Amino acid sequence: MVSELEILVEVDPFTVVGPVPVEVMTPGEVVRVPVPIGRSVTVTLEPGRYTCRAVLPNGAVLARDIDLPATGATVTLGEPPAAPLPIPPGPTAAPSGGPPTFSGGDTVWYDHPSGAAAGPLSGCWAALWTWTDGSWQPRLWSGSEGRPEADRLTVRLSLPAGTLNAVQIGAPHAPARVIVLPPSHGPTLLLSAQEPRGLHGAVHVEVRSGSDRADNLLAYVNTGLLRQAEMVATWVDAAEDMLQRKVVDQAGAAVAGYFLLLGRRDDRMHDWPANFATWYPWLPDALIIRAAQLRGRARPAGEYEALLAAAVAAGPPVYTQGLRAAYDTLQMLSDVAGQRSPALDALRPYAMAVDWDLPLTTYWATDPNEPRIDPRTGRAPASLRHARSLA
Repeated sequence: MVSELEILVEVDPFTVVGPVPVEVMTPGEVVRVPVPIGRSVTVTLEPGRYTCRAVLPNGAVLARDIDLPATGATVTLGEPPAAPLPIPPGPTAAPSGGPPTFSGGDTVWYDHPSGAAAGPLSGCWAALWTWTDGSWQPRLWSGSEGRPEADRLTVRLSLPAGTLNAVQIGAPHAPARVIVLPPSHGPTLLLSAQEPRGLHGAVHVEVRSGSDRADNLLAYVNTGLLRQAEMVATWVDAAEDMLQRKVVDQAGAAVAGYFLLLGRRDDRMHDWPANFATWYPWLPDALIIRAAQLRGRARPAGEYEALLAAAVAAGPPVYTQGLRAAYDTLQMLSDVAGQRSPALDALRPYAMAVDWDLPLTTYWATDPNEPRIDPRTGRAPASLRHARSLA
C-alpha cells in the first residue's frame, strides 16, 4: 500500500529564490526532493511516520514530523518572520556643519533627499544602463518603486525589447554592484536589509525575471541541483518547451539552454540554439549556448570561437553560468593557440570582479565599464545624473 505526501515550502521570497531541498526521513531511509517556491511537490511513500526537513540558504532549518495515512496528507514547512534589522551606520556630519561624509568610497557622493525616513535601506540608489556600441551607456530611469517597508523594497522595471540592460545599485553601507538583467520587459528587483557580511554589505538584491518557470529552473542551474531536478520529471520537458518558445521568452530559453547543457541533454535541445543565436545576436547568452552545443558535438573550434567572440562584443553575459562557460572555453582556446585572444582580454575584467555564487552576472563597480576587485560603498557619484534614489 502506498500513499501520497504533498510538500509545500513557505519562505520569504525576498531572501530565498528557487527550489528548496527537502529531506523526507524515516529511521532507515531518506528521500530528497527539491520544492520550487510557489509550487508543491508530491512524493509517493508508504504510510507511516516521517520527518520533513529543509535547510535554507541562510542556515535556518525548517522541520516537521507527520504521520502519513493511507489517504495522503499535506505538510507545509514555514519560516518564521525575521526580526527587524537595526539601522546601519549612516553619514556623520562634518565638523563645520557642512555636508555629511561617508566611509569606504573614493568619489564625491550627493546627499540623500532631506526628510527621507531613516531605515536599513536608507540612502540606497540605483541607475540603469544599456549596452550600446561596445560599452554600457546610461539609460533614463524607467521603474516604479513600491511603498518601502522597514527593511525591504520592491522595484518593478520597464525595459524595451531587443536590448541588453543592467542595473547598478549602491548605498552608504553596501558596495556599488552592477547586475546584468534578464531579457525581460519587466524584471522586478527585491531589495532587503541584511546583517552586513562579505562583499554584499547590508543590502541583499534578488532579481525576478517575471517567469516563475525560468526563475525556478535557474536556481537548479545555479546550485547544481540537476540530479534532483531530474526527480521532478516535468522540468526536463519544461526546459525543452522553454527553449522552443524562445520568441516568447528569451530569459526562459536561455535558462533552459544552460539547464539542458549541464544535464547533457543535447537530444532535447535539437538545433534550436542555432536559431536562438541567429535571431537574438544582442543577447550574449544565446551565442554562448550555441557555442557550447557545438563544442559538445566536437565541431571545429573555429565555429564556436567565432560565436564566443561575437558574444563578448555583445556585452557581459546575463547569467553567471554563461560567463563561466565563455571564459573557460576562451581560456582553453588561448592555451592551445599559445596566445590570448582579444575576446578573452575583454572578458577577463568581468570574470575577475564577478560574484560566482550568484545566478545573474553581478560585479562590483562605481563605473559599470570598469569592474573592480575592491568594492566601494557610498552614495551615487555626482557624475551619475541619471541615478535614482530608492529609499
